[in-house]
Amino acid sequence: MSIAICLLLMYSFLAVLFDLATDRIPNYLVAAQLICGLAYQLYIFGPMGILSFFGGIAVPFVLSYALFLFRMIGAGDIKLLMALGSVAGFPRNVRIMVWSVVCGGIISVFIMWRRTGLIPRLMYFAAYVRDFIRTGVRKPYRKEGRRAENFHFTIAIFAAVLVTALTRT
Repeated sequence: MSIAICLLLMYSFLAVLFDLATDRIPNYLVAAQLICGLAYQLYIFGPMGILSFFGGIAVPFVLSYALFLFRMIGAGDIKLLMALGSVAGFPRNVRIMVWSVVCGGIISVFIMWRRTGLIPRLMYFAAYVRDFIRTGVRKPYRKEGRRAENFHFTIAIFAAVLVTALTRT
């Protein structure tokens, strides 16, 4: 197992633990990950590692910012994806992001099936989109607090890192 995969697994697992315990991913954890990511990229690629580092952190920010604006994911999730990207670099981090969405979708369907019902949740989403189109007002999609329909997206991110590690992509 490569150093990068070990770091990605460790970082994402720690983020899940913090998120489950406190509903937050501490900034000091993200900062430590970013520092390690920069050091790793410089060690592997020399000065060109800076490009891989910035590509790894810029792509998650750009691709997930819209989800944050609608409060579909939290800032901690974006920061975690950026920190993971600092180690993974550009192409691998895109795969982690795609797998995160796939794993998050699977978790969401399971939650809807077991907790909230598929039809009511799809109706909520349709009403949310309809209200946004009609008014242009961005309201938070995710309802705050520990609610049946909410889950920690860090779990989906950790699952995506596992898939990436097991498939060697």
